Amino acid sequence: GLKPYFKSSIQLSTWQWQLIGQPIDASFDMDMYDIDLFDNETNVVADPQIQGRKVVCYLNAGGWENRRPDARVFPLEIIGKNLDDWEDERRLDIRRFDVLGPILEPRFNDCRDKGFDGIEPDNVDGFVNNPGFPMTYDELTN
Repeated sequence: GLKPYFKSSIQLSTWQWQLIGQPIDASFDMDMYDIDLFDNETNVVADPQIQGRKVVCYLNAGGWENRRPDARVFPLEIIGKNLDDWEDERRLDIRRFDVLGPILEPRFNDCRDKGFDGIEPDNVDGFVNNPGFPMTYDELTN
């Protein structure tokens, strides 16, 4: 199963979302940086310019991306329609946690192992988009 994670009780007011481009631009005076799991190594989280700020691990939990190292482990049965404006990404059937759980668990563990303070699981809003699967808000929140 998943190993324990830090859960912050701190409410942060300012944040920088940098999913593209290296190195991390630490010139912004923000409380938190939200950066990509796969595009950043452990040393980025430990960077002295970032230290003193919370660093959150961005990962696509509800979307399949063909450029990710684990793209081949996602079965076709849970890969749905393209995400708007992202031609190399497709929505996932996140109701199928029996299939997604074992695929996403290593991603969550990588976030922890790299020293991130938290996780931002993106694209888990299939109930407001058309993922190619019938999905309701109640299904995804119960």
